[in-house]
Amino acid sequence: MVNNYINNWIRQTVILAQAEKNMTTDQLNIEKELQNYKNSLIIFSYEQELIRQKLDTVVTEKMIEDYYAQNPQNFKLRRSIAKLNLVRLKQNSPDIEKVRSWMQSRRPADLMILEKYCYQYALEFMLNDTNWVYLDEMAAKWSFNQLTSDNIIQGNVYKNIDENGIISFVEVKEVMSKDDESPLTFERDNIRNIILNKRKRELLDKLGNKMYADAAKNNDFELYELNEKN
Repeated sequence: MVNNYINNWIRQTVILAQAEKNMTTDQLNIEKELQNYKNSLIIFSYEQELIRQKLDTVVTEKMIEDYYAQNPQNFKLRRSIAKLNLVRLKQNSPDIEKVRSWMQSRRPADLMILEKYCYQYALEFMLNDTNWVYLDEMAAKWSFNQLTSDNIIQGNVYKNIDENGIISFVEVKEVMSKDDESPLTFERDNIRNIILNKRKRELLDKLGNKMYADAAKNNDFELYELNEKN
């Protein structure tokens, strides 16, 4: 064990000596890079603590609506989105062909039957869901090639059987295509994050400027004019 330790130390020392001999000054300036990295970590950790203590995290619905109204150019869809009803079943589930008619029906009694059926037999289901989803993500998730903005008809119920034999029924309730204006309900969380990130930057800039001003007032640092010859 001692011999292994000594041999490893010698090996490391030899390689280090060879590296120092063959590398440029800039390449050897690792200590400075490590110090810069350490400084960045310390500042980042301190800033996160300041944010935790001092950031106002309240974002009202009116703030979100105002930002959305004032920045319509920022909310264009890059991919198609949709509101969907979904029922996924095993092939041996009972009354499978009734599922399509229940989904297409607008009679409250049929929708209640469908909901009870889903709780009993469905592997996965979404009914009366008001959330927007990316159409291509849902199509890939369910191996459902028919789900594209080019070939779906709003209100239709589509049936698909994937490679595992799982049967999916999807009703497309509403579709918005690429380059349409993204709906506020789809952008709400994104806008909230934008507002909070803007506040974070403003808070850190304000606190940083105050620290600098206080340090200057207390003569904690001194500025020197650089000689052009140097």
